[in-house]
Amino acid sequence: MTENSFGADGAHLFYEDFMIVGSDGSSKAVENLEKAIVFINRSLESGMIMNDESISANCKVLAGVGAIISVGIQKLKNGSAEKFDSLKQKIRQLYEKIIVKFDELKSFISGTEFAMEVIGEVGVLKKFLMDVFELSTKEAIESFKGVYELNTPLNIAYTISSLLAQISTNPLEIGKKFGEKSALETFIKIIVGDLVFLEALATGLFKKLNMYDLERLIGEIIDIEDLIDDIDDNKEKITWDDFKKDFPDFIKAVIQKDNSTAEKVEEIQKKLEEELPDDAFYIGVFENAEYETDFYYHVGNHDNFLESRNVESGYGEKFNVFVYRSEKAGVYSEKDYEELEEAMEVLSTYDHKLTNKELVDIMTGSESTGFIALINYDRGAQISFANCPDHAKGPGNWTQVWLGRNKRGVDFIVGYP
Repeated sequence: MTENSFGADGAHLFYEDFMIVGSDGSSKAVENLEKAIVFINRSLESGMIMNDESISANCKVLAGVGAIISVGIQKLKNGSAEKFDSLKQKIRQLYEKIIVKFDELKSFISGTEFAMEVIGEVGVLKKFLMDVFELSTKEAIESFKGVYELNTPLNIAYTISSLLAQISTNPLEIGKKFGEKSALETFIKIIVGDLVFLEALATGLFKKLNMYDLERLIGEIIDIEDLIDDIDDNKEKITWDDFKKDFPDFIKAVIQKDNSTAEKVEEIQKKLEEELPDDAFYIGVFENAEYETDFYYHVGNHDNFLESRNVESGYGEKFNVFVYRSEKAGVYSEKDYEELEEAMEVLSTYDHKLTNKELVDIMTGSESTGFIALINYDRGAQISFANCPDHAKGPGNWTQVWLGRNKRGVDFIVGYP
């Protein structure tokens, strides 16, 4: 936004645009409300107030809505009241969508300074603003103005910058621990979008469209986005020991989410790619099963293997999760990978009545075998890998094999040390 996007004179002229005098004024109000509906519809698609290159124009539209409310909806003609009701409904839908997003993350950030000093304050402002939309009375506007002046959106933006600048109060650091950093980044963007929404409407409701604080707010939001980018650019690698320490809590949080098994695996994979890029990994998540019969592992170095069994989801389902770490996957040639793939074809010749433990015991012994896993296909295993050569299916090979002429299917994984 340029320094003279609005300006004092521009603000007065802009206010003139929304003076609802006679039918012409109502027509202008309808036009502005229609633009606001388009903007909120776009925001509904993304689940947040859009803060993009068109922010200046959108802020003018929102401020215009505030000016219309301040004059009095009951004075509008030519369908303005109907347009306002439609806008109100869209804003309510967006508000509810944002609440759902917060509910998904509140277990990680409730009780933190960010929750108390930012989310709580924004929630209060939004509640009083929604009363303005629902009631459209001078009393509702005055009540909103009262809480606004206690802690303005600009002051809240300064608080966000302060919290992000310190590791001890930065919510993204909590997000790293639980694999929710990306989701929390999005949530911060939702919050700053709410601040723009609140300030723009306040500008029209009781500031006579003076855009000074709104411009300062948008400038501060740019600084917040820069802080988030800096955190991404300077993020520190964690150690394998750090990951092992946090593994039980992290996996519990992943499994309890209301999403698919594939999405759970993807979240673990992303964390490993971001925070442990120097080692290669196999990741598996599958339905609860009987060890040795339904699944079995051979692990050469137990320091490189993590698992959680019988982890309960939010719906009472139980899952097993494993992560195998290979430190040497990068030293093997593409030919080595191809030879391993060919060697694994022998599994299809074995008797399907053998347990997975018996099958794995037959195949162990090679020094190049750091990890072997067999998981019955009916366990719905989702297997993935991280930080591996482009030509490989993980730090070794992973395939699906049918035993005894299609009598029993298994996921078959062999990992390098």
